[in-house]
Amino acid sequence: MKFLRQDYTVHKRLKRKWRRPKGSQSKLRVRKGGSGKKVSIGYGKKKTEKPIVVNELKALDSIKGSIIISSGLGSRKVILISKKAQEAGIKILNMKKVKRALKKEKLLEKKRAEAKEKKGKKEEKAEKKKEDKKEEKEVKKKEEETKKEERKEEKTKEEKEKKTEKKAAAKKEEVKEKKTGIKTEKAASALAEK
Repeated sequence: MKFLRQDYTVHKRLKRKWRRPKGSQSKLRVRKGGSGKKVSIGYGKKKTEKPIVVNELKALDSIKGSIIISSGLGSRKVILISKKAQEAGIKILNMKKVKRALKKEKLLEKKRAEAKEKKGKKEEKAEKKKEDKKEEKEVKKKEEETKKEERKEEKTKEEKEKKTEKKAAAKKEEVKEKKTGIKTEKAASALAEK
């Protein structure tokens, strides 16, 4: 119901907004019938509880009516407060903020999942590289061992060949000595080695 200003229809300069009539002969002030309605407490509505601004979870314990989530809170706290309020049956008046926070949280979860996948792929690549390096090292070690063995075999063959050559030379010297009967220095040294 609207309460209208006295004589707002008579004078163009007056607006419809309510002003209390103060004139001594005012019919509206005296509440004379047909002159309009005057503001009084009888026209009042039931008093509604004002919503409480919530900054933290602890504040929800004592609240029974409706709440407004503070604008300074981040999305994580907003989500926690909204869940607790729903459990307690408390009405949230600024649900837009909650919806926005839920959207943000979903986006963050997607990004985290993508980051985990990327990190997992990187770790797998790093593990493969490590395994490849280990395999390469093992192959190199085996190659070095086989080369060392080949060198040892070559040395032993050379030593055997030298020994056989020395023996053959010593026999030739002995044969010459027998034929000629003259001892040479080589033959003497060969006999000394035996």
